[in-house]
Amino acid sequence: MAINTREYAQGTSVTQEFPWGFYIRARVMCPDGIVRATSKLQHDPTPVMTAHGYGVPCSVNVRKAGPIYKVAGVMVDVDGTMTFTPNPEGKNAGAFDIPAIVQRRGANGKFIAA
Repeated sequence: MAINTREYAQGTSVTQEFPWGFYIRARVMCPDGIVRATSKLQHDPTPVMTAHGYGVPCSVNVRKAGPIYKVAGVMVDVDGTMTFTPNPEGKNAGAFDIPAIVQRRGANGKFIAA
């Protein structure tokens, strides 16, 4: 078995296991402009038709204002970048609209509120 990682623009990537082409992990560009790792990625997904072509169902974890939201959606290649499109009817579809908490690292390396 061979593992192949395809790099896309803006730090996005998809890792597959061959010879079957199972998806192992991916890094996708989210609607808020942040590249996130997928938290759930189907090994042998049923492709979903989107406006940009066929996409792969997946989910990402979004941390905004404290809690972590798991957002379901589809990853698809748009102009050379793997992008994540949330399911508009999903439970946490509005998680990308929540304002982010601005944080910075302190002298000890831990995050502190800015």
